[in-house]
Amino acid sequence: MKRNLIKFCSLFFVLWIISTHVKGQVKGMIVSSNLKDANYNGNSFTGVGGSPFLSDKWASGKVKLADGSNYTDLKLKYNVENNQVFLLTDNNEVKTFQFPVTEFTLSQGANEEKGQERVFRNGFPSIDDANAETYYEVLADGNTKLLKRTFKTIVAERSPSATTPTNVFKTKEKYYVLRDGEMVNTRTVKKSVLTTLSNKAVEIEKYMQLQKINMLDEKALAKIVTYYNSL
Repeated sequence: MKRNLIKFCSLFFVLWIISTHVKGQVKGMIVSSNLKDANYNGNSFTGVGGSPFLSDKWASGKVKLADGSNYTDLKLKYNVENNQVFLLTDNNEVKTFQFPVTEFTLSQGANEEKGQERVFRNGFPSIDDANAETYYEVLADGNTKLLKRTFKTIVAERSPSATTPTNVFKTKEKYYVLRDGEMVNTRTVKKSVLTTLSNKAVEIEKYMQLQKINMLDEKALAKIVTYYNSL
């Protein structure tokens, strides 16, 4: 009995050594086979002012990969300029994933309200200059979805005291409704919403009056799409 116990402890120790030193850990979860080196330059971008990231801070989050893997308790950063998700390991190494990230969430650390999670997903139909790999924030889920695309472009700006323009990142946002497999541009304007969801326009207008929704922002827009899904 004692000999078997010693063998078991020895085997457990060997396996622990292998898992610790051969494979990297990310918040206690061994995912080294799903990681690869990242081309990461921090928050700076040569010759361009500002940052290409959604937030300069590392945010708590989780990811779903195309191979079916799910990982939680991660530190993530989303580069909206090149549509890439970065991961900070326990060893302070910046990595990306071997398999495509199909969904990820960001919570505290990226300007979110306490306890709030922001869900980002790809795999949607192409529209404008976006394709199936482009990530959208899912503001309302269901048969009909409200999606928000945040992206950054580089523009030349000149301050009053400058003699030459400076390139800087400018953040832009677009909203889309995905219904019946089709992406439709929409805006935080009543007329645009009623046109996009025209088959239930009467019900939606009554709902807006009942809820006293006069000025549309993305939260109000999400409430409307959620209500639309309940009809």
